[in-house]
Amino acid sequence: MSFQLNLFGTTALADTQNDLFWGELEGEDGTSPVPPATPAAMVLPKIDFHMVADRGLADTWKQRARDNALAIALLKEIEEADRNASSPEQIVLSRFIGFGAGELANNLFPSGSDSPRPGWEEIGEAIHASTTDVE
Repeated sequence: MSFQLNLFGTTALADTQNDLFWGELEGEDGTSPVPPATPAAMVLPKIDFHMVADRGLADTWKQRARDNALAIALLKEIEEADRNASSPEQIVLSRFIGFGAGELANNLFPSGSDSPRPGWEEIGEAIHASTTDVE
Protein backbone atom coordinates (compact mmCIF):
# COMPACT_ATOMS: atom_id res chain seq x y z
CA MET A 1 0.00 0.00 0.00
CA SER A 2 1.33 3.48 -0.91
CA PHE A 3 0.88 6.61 1.15
CA GLN A 4 1.27 10.23 0.17
CA LEU A 5 2.21 12.63 2.94
CA ASN A 6 0.71 16.09 2.68
CA LEU A 7 3.56 18.44 3.57
CA PHE A 8 1.73 21.61 2.57
CA GLY A 9 -1.69 21.14 4.24
CA THR A 10 -1.45 24.27 6.38
CA THR A 11 0.56 26.49 4.00
CA ALA A 12 -0.24 28.63 0.99
CA LEU A 13 1.02 25.75 -1.17
CA ALA A 14 -1.84 23.51 -0.03
CA ASP A 15 -4.17 24.87 -2.76
CA THR A 16 -7.19 23.10 -1.31
CA GLN A 17 -9.57 24.78 -3.76
CA ASN A 18 -7.89 23.62 -7.04
CA ASP A 19 -6.48 20.29 -5.85
CA LEU A 20 -2.94 21.07 -6.98
CA PHE A 21 -1.36 17.86 -8.30
CA TRP A 22 2.20 17.14 -7.11
CA GLY A 23 2.83 13.98 -9.12
CA GLU A 24 2.12 10.26 -9.11
CA LEU A 25 3.48 7.80 -6.60
CA GLU A 26 5.05 4.60 -7.77
CA GLY A 27 2.52 1.89 -8.54
CA GLU A 28 1.81 -1.02 -6.26
CA ASP A 29 4.28 -3.18 -8.19
CA GLY A 30 7.07 -0.60 -7.85
CA THR A 31 6.89 0.61 -11.45
CA SER A 32 6.71 4.25 -12.38
CA PRO A 33 3.24 5.40 -13.56
CA VAL A 34 4.91 7.49 -16.27
CA PRO A 35 7.27 5.61 -18.61
CA PRO A 36 10.80 7.02 -18.67
CA ALA A 37 11.69 9.11 -21.69
CA THR A 38 13.82 7.31 -24.24
CA PRO A 39 16.94 9.18 -25.27
CA ALA A 40 16.94 10.45 -28.84
CA ALA A 41 19.37 8.79 -31.19
CA MET A 42 22.47 10.87 -31.85
CA VAL A 43 22.54 12.07 -35.43
CA LEU A 44 25.89 13.04 -36.88
CA PRO A 45 25.67 15.95 -39.30
CA LYS A 46 26.95 15.57 -42.84
CA ILE A 47 30.41 17.12 -42.87
CA ASP A 48 32.47 17.44 -46.04
CA PHE A 49 35.88 15.95 -45.45
CA HIS A 50 38.85 18.22 -46.05
CA MET A 51 42.35 16.92 -45.46
CA VAL A 52 44.17 19.39 -43.28
CA ALA A 53 47.43 17.47 -43.18
CA ASP A 54 49.18 14.49 -44.70
CA ARG A 55 46.85 11.57 -45.37
CA GLY A 56 48.95 9.39 -43.10
CA LEU A 57 49.38 6.48 -45.48
CA ALA A 58 51.38 3.58 -44.08
CA ASP A 59 54.91 2.90 -45.28
CA THR A 60 54.47 -0.79 -46.09
CA TRP A 61 52.05 -2.58 -48.41
CA LYS A 62 50.98 -4.89 -45.62
CA GLN A 63 50.02 -1.99 -43.35
CA ARG A 64 48.22 -0.29 -46.25
CA ALA A 65 46.27 -3.53 -46.77
CA ARG A 66 45.37 -3.47 -43.05
CA ASP A 67 44.20 0.14 -43.43
CA ASN A 68 42.07 -0.94 -46.41
CA ALA A 69 40.54 -3.75 -44.33
CA LEU A 70 39.77 -1.31 -41.49
CA ALA A 71 38.15 1.15 -43.90
CA ILE A 72 36.01 -1.59 -45.47
CA ALA A 73 34.82 -2.84 -42.06
CA LEU A 74 34.12 0.72 -40.88
CA LEU A 75 32.16 1.57 -44.02
CA LYS A 76 30.03 -1.56 -43.55
CA GLU A 77 29.33 -0.54 -39.93
CA ILE A 78 28.40 3.02 -40.95
CA GLU A 79 26.10 1.81 -43.74
CA GLU A 80 24.37 -0.74 -41.48
CA ALA A 81 23.76 1.96 -38.86
CA ASP A 82 22.50 4.30 -41.61
CA ARG A 83 24.50 7.21 -40.27
CA ASN A 84 27.16 9.67 -41.34
CA ALA A 85 30.84 9.15 -40.59
CA SER A 86 32.34 11.16 -37.76
CA SER A 87 35.47 13.24 -38.41
CA PRO A 88 37.84 10.56 -36.99
CA GLU A 89 36.06 7.93 -39.08
CA GLN A 90 36.48 10.06 -42.20
CA ILE A 91 40.24 9.99 -41.61
CA VAL A 92 40.19 6.18 -41.47
CA LEU A 93 38.13 6.04 -44.66
CA SER A 94 40.52 8.44 -46.43
CA ARG A 95 43.34 5.91 -46.01
CA PHE A 96 41.61 3.40 -48.31
CA ILE A 97 43.82 3.15 -51.40
CA GLY A 98 42.22 0.25 -53.24
CA PHE A 99 44.03 -2.92 -54.32
CA GLY A 100 45.38 -1.97 -57.74
CA ALA A 101 49.00 -1.61 -56.63
CA GLY A 102 50.99 -4.55 -57.96
CA GLU A 103 52.67 -5.72 -54.77
CA LEU A 104 49.54 -5.19 -52.67
CA ALA A 105 47.25 -7.04 -55.08
CA ASN A 106 49.78 -9.81 -55.78
CA ASN A 107 50.39 -10.53 -52.09
CA LEU A 108 46.83 -10.29 -50.95
CA PHE A 109 45.16 -11.81 -54.00
CA PRO A 110 47.73 -14.06 -55.72
CA SER A 111 46.57 -15.28 -59.12
CA GLY A 112 45.31 -18.83 -59.29
CA SER A 113 44.77 -19.09 -55.53
CA ASP A 114 41.78 -18.52 -53.26
CA SER A 115 43.93 -17.67 -50.27
CA PRO A 116 46.44 -14.92 -49.58
CA ARG A 117 50.14 -15.59 -49.44
CA PRO A 118 51.69 -16.66 -46.13
CA GLY A 119 51.79 -13.74 -43.71
CA TRP A 120 48.79 -12.04 -45.34
CA GLU A 121 46.08 -14.43 -44.05
CA GLU A 122 44.86 -12.18 -41.22
CA ILE A 123 44.26 -9.28 -43.60
CA GLY A 124 42.56 -11.51 -46.16
CA GLU A 125 40.24 -12.94 -43.48
CA ALA A 126 39.38 -9.44 -42.23
CA ILE A 127 38.43 -8.33 -45.74
CA HIS A 128 36.46 -11.54 -46.36
CA ALA A 129 34.54 -11.05 -43.08
CA SER A 130 33.53 -7.50 -44.08
CA THR A 131 32.44 -8.22 -47.64
CA THR A 132 30.00 -10.39 -49.54
CA ASP A 133 31.08 -12.91 -52.18
CA VAL A 134 30.00 -10.48 -54.92
CA GLU A 135 32.02 -7.64 -53.39
